[in-house]
Amino acid sequence: MPSPFPCKSIFTFFLLTFKYQFLNFLHSFKTISSGLVHINVPLDMCMYLLKEQDYVPWAMALQLMDKWKDILPETSVVTHLNYYLRHILSPMYNKLGWSNEGSHNERLMRGLILTNAVNAKMPEAKGEALKYFKALKKSKKFVPPDFRWIVYSAGVRYGSPEDWNFAFKMYNSTQVASERSLWLKALASSNDPYILQQYLDMTLDKTRIRTQDVRTVIASVASNPSGTQLTWRFVQMHWEELLEKYGEGSFAMGSIIESVIGHFSNEFDYEQVKDFFTGRKVGTGKRALEQSMEKILINIHWRKNAEDYIKFWTFGKFGLMYPDAAVIE
Repeated sequence: MPSPFPCKSIFTFFLLTFKYQFLNFLHSFKTISSGLVHINVPLDMCMYLLKEQDYVPWAMALQLMDKWKDILPETSVVTHLNYYLRHILSPMYNKLGWSNEGSHNERLMRGLILTNAVNAKMPEAKGEALKYFKALKKSKKFVPPDFRWIVYSAGVRYGSPEDWNFAFKMYNSTQVASERSLWLKALASSNDPYILQQYLDMTLDKTRIRTQDVRTVIASVASNPSGTQLTWRFVQMHWEELLEKYGEGSFAMGSIIESVIGHFSNEFDYEQVKDFFTGRKVGTGKRALEQSMEKILINIHWRKNAEDYIKFWTFGKFGLMYPDAAVIE
C-alpha cells in the first residue's frame, strides 16, 4: 500500500515551513538589531537563497542586506557583503539574464536581481548596464522600461562627469513624469563628491530643481555612501533656508531629518546630531527627530555586535586566505 505521505510531499511541506519561518525572521529586523539573534543566523539562512526561485524571499533578504549596507556605508564590511551578495545572486542572475520577456513575476524577479547585482558590483551585470547607457547616450537606443532605473543609475555611478551632464540634460528635457523621477534619483548615484555637492547646491535654486523635488534629491544623495556626510553638512548649513522653504508646519522637514540621519551608526555622529538640534526649531519634524535618534542608538548597538563578525564569517565561509586582497572591488 503506498504511503499517504510521499517523500516529495514531505519535502515540500518542510521547504514551505522553512520558507515561512525564514520570511517571518527577516521581517523582524528589530530582533536581529537588538542583539537577541546572533548575526551568523541571518547570514547562514540567506545562503538558502541559492536554491530559491520565488520573489518574496529574495526581496525581503535583499532588503535586509541593503539595511546593513546603509548602516555601515563607510566601512570595509560593505565590500564583504557585496562579495557575499555576488555569490548568492550569481545562479539567479545567470538564469534570468537581461532578457526583456517572461511573466509578470519573472520580470519582477529579474529587475530585483539585476538591480542588486549591479549594486554589488558584479562585473558582468555592471558591464551590461553600462553598455545600455552608452548606447542610449550615443544613439538614443531604446532602454526597456524594466531596465531603466538599473541603466540610468549605473551610468551615473560608474560614469564620468560628462555622463552626469548627459543624465541632467535628460532630466530637464523629458516630459514624462516617471522618466523625470528616475533621472532625478539616478543623478544622486555619482561617486564623485564634487558632483554630489553641486547637485545638492542646485536644490537652493528653484529654477534648476523644483521645490517639490528637493526632498527627493536630499534623500537620494544621503542614501549614497559617497554623499552621506555631504548631505548632513549641507542640511546643517542650510537648515534655516529649508525651514523657511517648507515652513514649520510641513511634514517635509521630518522626511528630510529621517532620510539624512536615520542610518547613522556611530557615537560621533550621534553627538553631532544631538548638539546641532538642541534648542533648534524643527517644526513638525520633532517626532521624526526623536525616532531617528532612537534608530541611531539601535544602529550603534547593532554595529558593535555585527561589524567584525560579518568579516570573520565571510572569511570562514568562502575560505579566503587573504580576505582584504580577495574582495577588492
